[in-house]
Amino acid sequence: ALCARAMLGNSPTLCGALVAMATLFVLEFGFGRLHAVMSMRSHRAAGRARAWAVMIDGRARPDALRHVGLTAERLHERLRAGGVRHLDDVALAVLEPRGTLTVVRRGESIDPQLLVGIAGLPPGFGDVDTTGGR
Repeated sequence: ALCARAMLGNSPTLCGALVAMATLFVLEFGFGRLHAVMSMRSHRAAGRARAWAVMIDGRARPDALRHVGLTAERLHERLRAGGVRHLDDVALAVLEPRGTLTVVRRGESIDPQLLVGIAGLPPGFGDVDTTGGR
């Protein structure tokens, strides 16, 4: 209430409130865009501008998690949000360059061409179908 009173002055008017709100929205948008740009630059500068396999065959890969700056707890949170109920259901989890998590569930197949450029995959991973046991 004190901030609103300070922005609007002694006698608040609708026009003054609209100007104050528009200013706040513009600042919020501007700082949000600045944060997004700076975040992408820092990821690229740190060599994180590629997709990383952070989980294979239901097991998190600590080296990949460390490289992308993701904790096991945060990975589990993202898996739960993606509908994963058992870690053993995950054949492959890939953290994409923009921060989204792609999950290939056990029993699903994936085209080997879609695995090109993913860091942290074991040699020959794209040759094996996730529908069979490895």
